[in-house]
Amino acid sequence: MPSARTPTLILLLAGLSLAFAPEGAHAQAPSCPENFTQLIHAPASLASPAVQEFKRAYADFDGISTRDNLAFIAQTLVPQRRAKPLVYFNGETAITKELNDHVFKDDKELVTAFMNFFKSELFARIQKDPVLAPRIRTRYHNFKQLRVGIEDTSLEIDERLAKAYAEAAQSFDRKIEELGLKERLLSAQGLAQDPLTWNLAGIGRSVDEADAAARHARVLGGHGLIPAQSFEQVKASLDEKLLRIETLRKRVHSALFRTRLLTPHRNGQTILAPWVIDALRKLELPPGSGPEDAITAIQKVVREKFHHAIDRDTAFALREYLAASDSFMPGLLVPERVILPIGRRGPEVVSVDFRGQNSRNIHETLAALAETARQGGDSRRALELGRAGEALATEALDARKKTFGTVIERLFGRRSGRNTFFSGDDGAHLPERPLSASEREKLVGTLARLTEPGDYRVVFVAKNSRTGAEIPAPERQNRIVAAESIEKKLRDRLSSRFGERVMARQMLASVLMPLDEGRVGYQLLLAGEEQPPALLEALRQELAKLAGAEGLEFSGIAKVAPRAL
Repeated sequence: MPSARTPTLILLLAGLSLAFAPEGAHAQAPSCPENFTQLIHAPASLASPAVQEFKRAYADFDGISTRDNLAFIAQTLVPQRRAKPLVYFNGETAITKELNDHVFKDDKELVTAFMNFFKSELFARIQKDPVLAPRIRTRYHNFKQLRVGIEDTSLEIDERLAKAYAEAAQSFDRKIEELGLKERLLSAQGLAQDPLTWNLAGIGRSVDEADAAARHARVLGGHGLIPAQSFEQVKASLDEKLLRIETLRKRVHSALFRTRLLTPHRNGQTILAPWVIDALRKLELPPGSGPEDAITAIQKVVREKFHHAIDRDTAFALREYLAASDSFMPGLLVPERVILPIGRRGPEVVSVDFRGQNSRNIHETLAALAETARQGGDSRRALELGRAGEALATEALDARKKTFGTVIERLFGRRSGRNTFFSGDDGAHLPERPLSASEREKLVGTLARLTEPGDYRVVFVAKNSRTGAEIPAPERQNRIVAAESIEKKLRDRLSSRFGERVMARQMLASVLMPLDEGRVGYQLLLAGEEQPPALLEALRQELAKLAGAEGLEFSGIAKVAPRAL
């Protein structure tokens, strides 16, 4: 539901692999990070000539163009009438986050090469198949997925697609063996133990059916090749899951009735509020935690952030409700992967992160599931409603992007629009000259007036040091990440004290200023209305600690009044 259509699955967000563990054979407590460092027995193997050549050869995948992607997305969002229907196939790398964060955390380029190798092997086999190749009508790929639409829905097409996937997965497994990397997996957990299970596949009569079938393959777990799943194979299971989700929703609704943890949706249903979803999906549990610890953590976050006590049964229902709903999240649809050009020459970077989009995605999915239950509980209908909700959430994000771009152009001139870029729910503006303090305040104040202030996480960072030397792009990126980390922690801590809605009406913009001897100063721009008297002092106290922890020197808070454009 984010633009650039980047719905993020609950199971892959911010440490939720335990707090909202998936159902099925592969569900497990996450391993302690020390286990993953211990499994790296031979770091030098990543520097071997074979591995380096593999990374170079598969640094990119160019078998499918941006134009192909755009045509595929158009077909998905506005299905065209066809004399012959299409069968859709999705092959995807299922454990990208675990590979990046743990198994190969010292070489993310290698993980990218793995995904590109699998896509290359899979697409080559589909193109070489004498029955499939002439029937390809649409194709698509993103960072970790490859999709095709094949004209003809006969059983033979399903079987040939499943065969192409199985051969590609086996080729992938052999490549890991050839590169000498399998010993790094000895202590890995779940699907990561066996390369045959890293890539999964689904087949359906729509894009979302194929995606749901591929996602369902994860619950099969175990070792060895997991066959491609068709939607018709898994539909009965998904229909049963819908019944369970509705039972859990009713339990949650009954426990939280007449609280601000629930909010009415435009379809008439009452749904878990986006700000509650946001708080729950950010739960971080220490290594070695178990399911009971997750339930305790859910109780704590609801009590501290929303001032409402829930019993363990309700916390368990919340956990299960969100985990089960993940099966129906719409899949990723982006025309191309955009890298924000923050390394480009210029005096300053204005970074913007559109907050809360992932939670809005999940909120729309929950609304679609509640409406599906009202209509009779058919999983195919749930996917259709989920995709429609995704489109509406994307429209809302696009509107916020447009607002940001409009404010930039009105304040700094129409030409400045050419220097504004977006990627998913992130953006950047690259001014042609350094901004003055008053110009930064105008930008922040105008955004705060036109929109919900808390929807924007803005960071201003200089490109040059005090001596005029250019700060390397990776260091600038690190400074942006540090400032965003401060904002997230500030908002989290103060939401517990002043409430989510008060903080939603405040924009906490960061200004990073180069000081002498490589030091970096940090100033906060606070823009919003209805600020409690104690908020400013609480911000000062927290900022002094947080900025120091990030190696930044806190230089004060500037209050910015919302202003008309």
